[in-house]
Amino acid sequence: KVNVSEAVIRLAGKLAETHALRGFDAVHLASAAWLAKKLRMPVRLLAFDDRLNRVARAMKMAVS
Repeated sequence: KVNVSEAVIRLAGKLAETHALRGFDAVHLASAAWLAKKLRMPVRLLAFDDRLNRVARAMKMAVS
C-alpha cells in the first residue's frame, strides 16, 4: 500500500508536466517509483496506457 503523500504528489506533478501525463496516470507512476525507491528493488508497473508505459520504461521500470 502506498499512501498519496506530499512526496508522491510532487513527483506526480513533475511527471505530468514533463511527460504530458494525465493526473491519475502520473500518481500511478509516481507511486510505483516511490515504492521501488523505498523497497530498494525493482517494481513492475501494470498499465494499459501507451504513454504511461513509455514513460515508465524511460524511468527504467519494468512494464507489463
